Amino acid sequence: AANLNGSGAKELNDIRAVPVGIGVDTARSQLYWTNSRGRVQSADLDGGGIRNVVDGLGSPGDMVISNSLKAPKTSTAKTSTTGKSKYDVNGDGSVDSKDSDALIVAVAADVTDAKYDVNGDGTVDIKDIVDVRANYDKGAASAPALIGNVKLSMVQIDRLQEQIDLLIATGDRSPAALKTLIYLQQLIAMARPEKTQLLANYPNPFNPETWIPYELATDTDVKITIYNAQGVVVRMLQLGQQSAGYYTDRERAAYWDGRNALGEQVASGIYFYQLETDAMSSLRKMVILK
Repeated sequence: AANLNGSGAKELNDIRAVPVGIGVDTARSQLYWTNSRGRVQSADLDGGGIRNVVDGLGSPGDMVISNSLKAPKTSTAKTSTTGKSKYDVNGDGSVDSKDSDALIVAVAADVTDAKYDVNGDGTVDIKDIVDVRANYDKGAASAPALIGNVKLSMVQIDRLQEQIDLLIATGDRSPAALKTLIYLQQLIAMARPEKTQLLANYPNPFNPETWIPYELATDTDVKITIYNAQGVVVRMLQLGQQSAGYYTDRERAAYWDGRNALGEQVASGIYFYQLETDAMSSLRKMVILK
């Protein structure tokens, strides 16, 4: 790193593969670069937190990050009946990240609606996403809106991974293709927790009900057991086989109504709840306060 005039040069980190192209994402405070091993990697601006974003690219070239990219449009591609661009898949009158996000959801869900087949090859796939991203309106917001909000099942994650592999196999190294690869890799990484863990219940203290959130790194059988302070089982929640993912909001977290196996409200006091999966077990404390 150095100042723009070349002064103040210092080493931030040491990387093994030779960097080829470097880009700075100022909005997210991230560095991105391609390297001689066929990867796109990223790091924090201080050089820490190096991670692989995309692998298997062969011989990638320069790196261009969204806000500095002005991709030429190949065609206005208006439909003959309405004058609407075929890339405006959500029909809001503009071509931007909302359209590529809508296509990502459609591809993940294996939708076959012809309106998503923007390149007209008879298939709704990642190539349509790339085409939409390459034809954003001038000045359209290119910052991802979907990452962090979407909830993907393991089946949908697998579909997106297949699409990533498909795009890599095509050899497309256009800026729109590389941005699409980076975006989908980030989306998949956020949809898959790094480890299985039991989180703090909420609300806590509670009366009479609470939600027990957890994260699953792999598909597994899930059971939650609730004990009183003496270690006696109060309630057992058999949740069955569940896919990897985040079970943290009220729609997905385990729910306990504060009753024992006989349907009776339990007394105030300290209780313990245990998450058991095929590979691990974890215990935490909670409090009922009436």
